[in-house]
Amino acid sequence: MLARIISTTIVLLLLFGCAERTQQDLQLPMVGVLPGYGQLSGHVSGSELGVLPVVYAYNEDRSVGYTVFVVDGIYRAVNLIQGTYSITIRPAVGQLEGFREQTVSREVASGTHVEADFTLDNVGPVKNYVGGNSLP
Repeated sequence: MLARIISTTIVLLLLFGCAERTQQDLQLPMVGVLPGYGQLSGHVSGSELGVLPVVYAYNEDRSVGYTVFVVDGIYRAVNLIQGTYSITIRPAVGQLEGFREQTVSREVASGTHVEADFTLDNVGPVKNYVGGNSLP
């Protein structure tokens, strides 16, 4: 009987412990990052089917850019050179659905994991121009 009470208590503690995890606990680990480099990751909300967001991180100090795709609302760029980054989310080239670009600035230092989250707004069809005319 005592063993059953203990096992039930352990199961309940595990269930409540897992339920209490926050989004911050679910951060991506520093896997695959070389010594002396940093990592950038984040969550993207508000995406719709048919929209392919791309994150472009540009190191303003070294004039180096990194491009990664957003998959299932998450992106990750590893082995970033130290410096100040302009991080922009934009639709991939040639998409029929788009959104307003957003840019934030973050400092990436050696051995750090920097986050930049985005919320997409104004998701809708991209205007196509042929001969200067907007097509429906």
